[in-house]
Amino acid sequence: TTGFGTISKLSKTSLTLQVDGSDKLVTINVKTLYKSPVATIDFTDLSLGDTVIYTATKDDDDILTASVIMRVKTAALGQ
Repeated sequence: TTGFGTISKLSKTSLTLQVDGSDKLVTINVKTLYKSPVATIDFTDLSLGDTVIYTATKDDDDILTASVIMRVKTAALGQ
């Protein structure tokens, strides 16, 4: 599955994204790839307020695990 949202919370194991006015939890792991339109980035390059597109698998409990996170818009400075 794929989706689009704005990062509202970051942790070492997940991202919480604002999607259509509600929160969506996307888990991450060591296999998750992080990208931007111009290069590969690291998890540490992500910030609250960044807009991302994700590709994820959904397990039997409807838990999303991201295989790719692409940052498409960086949060404005001062947020």
